Amino acid sequence: MKPSKILLLIGVIIAIAILSSCNKTKQKATSNNQPLEKSIYVKAVRVEEKLMSVPLHSVGKVFSQKESSLSFKTGGIIKSINVDNGQKVKKNQVLARLNLSEIQSTYDKASAAFTKAERDLMRAKNLYKEKVVTLETLQNAQTAFDATSSDLNIVKFNLTHSIILAPSDGLILNKMREEGELTNGGVPVFEFAGTNQNWIVKSGLVDKEVVKIVLGDSAKITFDAYPNTTFQGTVTKIANAPNPMNGTYEVEISLFEIPDTIKKGFIAKVNISPSQKQNYKQISIESLAEADQNDGIVYKIEDHKAKKVKVKIETIFNDKVLVVGALSANDLIISEGLSEINENSTVEIL
Repeated sequence: MKPSKILLLIGVIIAIAILSSCNKTKQKATSNNQPLEKSIYVKAVRVEEKLMSVPLHSVGKVFSQKESSLSFKTGGIIKSINVDNGQKVKKNQVLARLNLSEIQSTYDKASAAFTKAERDLMRAKNLYKEKVVTLETLQNAQTAFDATSSDLNIVKFNLTHSIILAPSDGLILNKMREEGELTNGGVPVFEFAGTNQNWIVKSGLVDKEVVKIVLGDSAKITFDAYPNTTFQGTVTKIANAPNPMNGTYEVEISLFEIPDTIKKGFIAKVNISPSQKQNYKQISIESLAEADQNDGIVYKIEDHKAKKVKVKIETIFNDKVLVVGALSANDLIISEGLSEINENSTVEIL
């Protein structure tokens, strides 16, 4: 056989062997009727971990730091009320009076009984000196005098407190009774706040928020009533027990440089800056494959496979999502191409 024909035959044999090998490889890859899995091209970012302080946002209401309820000592019919809601008053200004007809009669009766007991005591003392009456008679007269004196002092006290006076310069926050109404002793007639008292905002935080703050943490407060102004404050009280109505922990924030026109009950938007910093894991918003309130799903890349990871969303801060869960710093998570993948998809990073 000619050399050229021998070389041609060898070439044909080699080509057949290569095709046979390729065919076997393809059959192996497609055994069990499972075709080769195509890689999905995605973009990925790394998880960042930072020590930082994240502001806490809440809503609260304005109160006076030291409010007091003003009431009559005794009950009766209210004769006059001289002030109204929101009115400024001076110290010792008369705010309201009871109709004194009944208590005046009680006072007159007690005064007459005291005068008689005083006369009886003086007569008993003189007669005892002359040995006309016994020591027991003198002692009984003294006891009667002491009793009527005590009764008269009580009536005088009640008469004095049948008028409500302003305890200091201040503001009438709420008038709760009207002229002509019958009121009992100790029932509030006014809510009062001294003008020299600081104003505070009371707000509620949930348990995972309240553990992040301490007394003295700074706060920024805004009001709808003053839309272009931000007020400064500081945390001055943190409740140790939750409010049984809503389960939140009440926080008091003292305010500074508040305008005179502020009123009790104004709605405040509060941003508290915790002084204690914490480690947070940060991911981009685009990395969240699913989100339901505080629960989220991301896909982490391990050995070119997409692994579903559940995370808890703490908050969104500076366009980053702060999360807790089975993520570590520098983990690769998918940020683009999420709609094409599922658990254990083979991925390639663009």
